[in-house]
Amino acid sequence: MLAADEEFDYVIVGGGTAGCVLANRLSANERTRVLLLEPGQSARGALKVTVPVALVKLFNSEWDWSFKAHPRAESNLRANIHLARGRALGGSSATNALLYHRGTAEDFDAWACDGWGSAEMLRAFKRVEGQRRRTLRSSPFHSSSGPVSVEDARYTNSLSTRFVEAAVAQGHARRDDFNDWAEGQDGVGKFQLQTRRGRRVHAAASHLRPALRRPNLEVRTYYLLLTTYYLLLTTYYLLLTPTQPGGTYYLLLTTYYLLLTTYYLLLTTYYLRRPNLEVRTSVRVTRVLLDEPHDSGKAAARAVGVAYVDEAAGGGGDAERRVALRAGGEVVLCAGAVGIFSSPNPNP
Repeated sequence: MLAADEEFDYVIVGGGTAGCVLANRLSANERTRVLLLEPGQSARGALKVTVPVALVKLFNSEWDWSFKAHPRAESNLRANIHLARGRALGGSSATNALLYHRGTAEDFDAWACDGWGSAEMLRAFKRVEGQRRRTLRSSPFHSSSGPVSVEDARYTNSLSTRFVEAAVAQGHARRDDFNDWAEGQDGVGKFQLQTRRGRRVHAAASHLRPALRRPNLEVRTYYLLLTTYYLLLTTYYLLLTPTQPGGTYYLLLTTYYLLLTTYYLLLTTYYLRRPNLEVRTSVRVTRVLLDEPHDSGKAAARAVGVAYVDEAAGGGGDAERRVALRAGGEVVLCAGAVGIFSSPNPNP
């Protein structure tokens, strides 16, 4: 059933790494309405996702698409090889092994694609990196100002240390920083992780949550709580003013908290009126809606919206659970592996 009043400037299909980054960048313009659709759930507060040691518990769980590879000659015709892909806000960055390892500069340059050379890629890597090892913060290959926290593992098994030492003794190069392109990446060493204080940093945490703080309920709740707090303080001091000695002092405090209450009330109202980013989870996009050209000589049809099934609604039959919406600007597909294995059908 078409929801005629559902229209956004941008509709992003898939809340993985690319989707979270795009939601952050596109919603920076307060006049732009952005909708992010993700079939998985938010992983906020989920210990399986947050705690790195629980990595193996994520496979074939509610956080995994549980894809299986078809038998191929390259895999000796083995069937059901598990292909781990994250089913959550943040996508596979919420379920991967957290290793912070870039490609080689030679590979980027070998692509010979404008904007994708090693120099451009290094600038992009540094823009998002929040390096926490002090000795690397001043390195030309690292940055400490980005949203993605990178740090050394908080625990190292003694066998890992012995393995590295044994490999070095056999002539392999020791690498303390696999992302230092000046020294090369071949060798042995310990990887850094995308964690902060030992907790996983996925794309939803690094890019989506900061964007949600602009207009959504989290921001509104914050200022609403402050408003309520100062309103209570104002009432308290107002009651004390006529009954306590030093009434002028309490009157001044009352005036001060009244001004703060007004300030945060205005902020609350402001954010309530600026909901330009919305995230919907447990929704499965089934179709890309196309604007068919009326003139046969025109270019291919343009994507103008999507249709999805709200899997969380339930109980109402397919007709009541299906939603269609339009995009005044663009439909952006960020489906990752989901796009490879089960792309939304552009045709009914």
